[in-house]
Amino acid sequence: MDGFLARQKDAEIDQLFTRARVYLQDGQNEQACRLLETAAALKPDSAGIHCNLGLALENAGQLEKAISQFERALELSPLMPEATINLAGCYQSLGETGQAIAAYKKYLRLSPQEQDRRQVKDIITALERAETGAGADAQLGDYFDSIARDGALHWSVDKLPIKIYVEDGRDVRGYRPSFPKLLIESLDAWVAASGNRLSYVEVPLSSQADVICQWVGSPEAVPEAFTQSERGVTALRCQEGIIYGGTLRILTTPILKDGVLSDDTIKKACLHETGHMLGLNGHSTNIHDIMFITIDSPALGTCLSKRDTATILRLYNHFPPFPESKTASPGGSH
Repeated sequence: MDGFLARQKDAEIDQLFTRARVYLQDGQNEQACRLLETAAALKPDSAGIHCNLGLALENAGQLEKAISQFERALELSPLMPEATINLAGCYQSLGETGQAIAAYKKYLRLSPQEQDRRQVKDIITALERAETGAGADAQLGDYFDSIARDGALHWSVDKLPIKIYVEDGRDVRGYRPSFPKLLIESLDAWVAASGNRLSYVEVPLSSQADVICQWVGSPEAVPEAFTQSERGVTALRCQEGIIYGGTLRILTTPILKDGVLSDDTIKKACLHETGHMLGLNGHSTNIHDIMFITIDSPALGTCLSKRDTATILRLYNHFPPFPESKTASPGGSH
C-alpha cells in the first residue's frame, strides 16, 4: 500500500510540475507559482521544483522570494547552472551588482560549454563597468554627467520633427499588436519630459525615416544587447555629437531563457531604447531610473523618473519648446 501511495504522490507531483511548466511558457506566472508551491510542499527536496518556482516568482517581479527559491535549489544541488544564472539575474535586477557578478562568474565555472557564455561574459563586463564607473550620480538631481561621459549626443533643432518608421512585426516571434502603441507612448513620454522641445512624426515608408524601429525575436540578432545588458539596442548615426539617424531594435523574447514578455516589460524596453535614441548614450546608476543598466528591476515603473525628466530637459534646454500636441495618431506630429 505504501508503494502505491508513493507512486500516486509522485504522479501528482509530476502532473503539477508539467502543468506549471506550460503556464511558465505561456507567461502565466501566478498560476505557475500556485502549482509549484503545491509541488514544493509535496516534495521539498526537489531542486528542480524550487528552481522553477524561483523562475515563476522572478517573472512575476517577486525577486526577493525568487532569490530564496534559487538559493534553496542550490542548497539541494550546488552545481545547478539554471538556478545560478537566474539568481544572478535577480541580483542584477535589484541593483546588487557585486552579488550578480559573483553569481554570473559561478555560472561560467559551472557551464564551460554553454552557448550563452559570451553573452554572460559581456553582462559581467557591463556590470563591472557600472560598478567602477561614475556611480556617484545615483543621489544627484540628474545623471547628465554619466550619459555625457563619452561626449553628449543630441539631435539638432533643424532635424525636428524626427521622422520615425515603425516596422510591422507580425511575423516576429513573441510580437504582439500592442507593441507599436507602447513604443509611441514611450516617445510621447520623452517628448513631454523635454518640455516639448523635441518632436517626431511617423512616416509610412522606411526610406523617409530618420529612425527605423524594428522588432526582433532572436537575441542573437542583436548581440549588442548582451554587452549592454538591455532588451534591445539602438545604433545611432552621428557626426560631431549631432545625431542624424539611427536604428532602434526591441527584443520581443527574453534574453537568456524561454518565456513571454509582459507589456510592462516591453514598455520599459521601449522607454529605455527611445531614451538612447534621443541622445542618452549612457546609463544611470540609480535603480529607479528608466536608463538604469537593466530594465528588469521591479523598482522601475513604466514611466519616467524625475531624474529621467531632469536629464532629458538638461540635454535639450537650449531648444525652443514646440506647441504641445494633443493627439498621437499615426502619421501625426508629436
